[in-house]
Amino acid sequence: MISAVGHPVAIRGLTLLRSLAASLLLTASAVAADLPRLDFAHPVEGETMRISIERARPGSVVHIGLADENKQPLGITWRVVTDGAGNARVDWPLERGAAGRGFWLIAQNDGVTIETRGVFQLPQLLVTGMSPTGESTFLRIPVAAGDDTFAASFPPVNLGSGTPGGAVRDARGTKTYVVSDRVRGTLRIVHDDPRLGAPSIDLPRDVRGIAITEDGRRIYVVAGGATPEQAGVLTIVDTSVDRIVDTLVLDALGDDGGRIVLTRDGHRAFVSVRGLYVREINVRRSQLGALVAVGEPGQERITDLRVVDGHVYALTSGKKAPTAASLTSVVVSNLRDAFQVRGLDGSAGMAVGADRAGRVLFVLDGSGGEVTVLDAETLARRRTFDVPAGAAALLLPPNEATDRGAVLYSDGLERSVARWFGADGIVDGPALELPIGTWAPPVFGSARLIDWMFVADAFDLLAFRSEDVDAVRIPLPMRAAVVSIGR
Repeated sequence: MISAVGHPVAIRGLTLLRSLAASLLLTASAVAADLPRLDFAHPVEGETMRISIERARPGSVVHIGLADENKQPLGITWRVVTDGAGNARVDWPLERGAAGRGFWLIAQNDGVTIETRGVFQLPQLLVTGMSPTGESTFLRIPVAAGDDTFAASFPPVNLGSGTPGGAVRDARGTKTYVVSDRVRGTLRIVHDDPRLGAPSIDLPRDVRGIAITEDGRRIYVVAGGATPEQAGVLTIVDTSVDRIVDTLVLDALGDDGGRIVLTRDGHRAFVSVRGLYVREINVRRSQLGALVAVGEPGQERITDLRVVDGHVYALTSGKKAPTAASLTSVVVSNLRDAFQVRGLDGSAGMAVGADRAGRVLFVLDGSGGEVTVLDAETLARRRTFDVPAGAAALLLPPNEATDRGAVLYSDGLERSVARWFGADGIVDGPALELPIGTWAPPVFGSARLIDWMFVADAFDLLAFRSEDVDAVRIPLPMRAAVVSIGR
């Protein structure tokens, strides 16, 4: 049985798909705005691949089949019924072993057959940085679960002069959007097929943050004004046409604002703005929403911003030590419902993860050598536990259902050391010495089968896991600036 959002059906793909393949396919001249649309998102090992049908007749039955790159049926079919808007969806967990294979999706609805093709992929590290000769450079590195080797099988892409920023991957897995110049405001579109080149989109100057919706259809880029006192700008890019479709004037971002996070449904965004405020944005209507105050007197900036399970979490602190940090939780469905935990002295970073029993937050006090475990729903302190003094980074694997994390600290000899800890507060395992002196921020993502930690220093990226005694070195052709996991 194959379960779907709709009705599960038994596998009977040979009969169904032969009839589908024999049906009259849509041609370019036949495509019209009122015909059904078949699409997919996240064809990535370890992800839940989302197959969607839109603009079909409400309440109608849609048969969807999966075929290989030669359109030979694979014996996997789904039957779904569209909702009142004519939409339906299938969520299919994609396990290991499919990466690199092409596939076709073929759907039939009311006598009309629609098809689309794609390629199953591995999760990929997206690395931007500066080459030894000063060019903005982008690199993709596939990551296989349980594999101790990392091959930069995709050649680095030279993006020209400029200071690179973040990168996001489109949901279909065909191209990557890279901030190639944060200062001038340039977004480069790097296609997996090099024959398509790397066209660019001009953005406002001083790019601060970038995010993409879960369905991959919209990219949101936050940029500052000409000065910290001037209004920021939110630029919205439609990935189906790779054009700017809207802009919104934001509040002034100040020196530290511009972080952007999206809710999982992609309906709302939250942007940190000047001072201790977060601006809500209704991205479906391109409208500014509430301005939410966070933090407490004496603090000056938002140092981290996350959305987890219907809550927005803002970590706030002062710019000079010693200043107590605090964590504010705001309920997305009711922005007036906010509460705060204070007195997180010397907090150097926040990481969000889930233990086996329920979701918790971890907050690192690096100067004091302590991690505080908070209940994500109430912000009540569950426990604290000691970590080596001087810890400067707190990592959690991108796996959403983990109960382990790692803390990075210096051993006093200009070397970095990693130690693993559990949500139960037990620091265990050997101290893993890393041949780096500094590190990049942690890598975030949600691929279920990836359990690596990644830290960067100069021209090396290091990967390690809790059961390993050594770190795996991944040589880079550039000095890494931003590392993330593309889905």
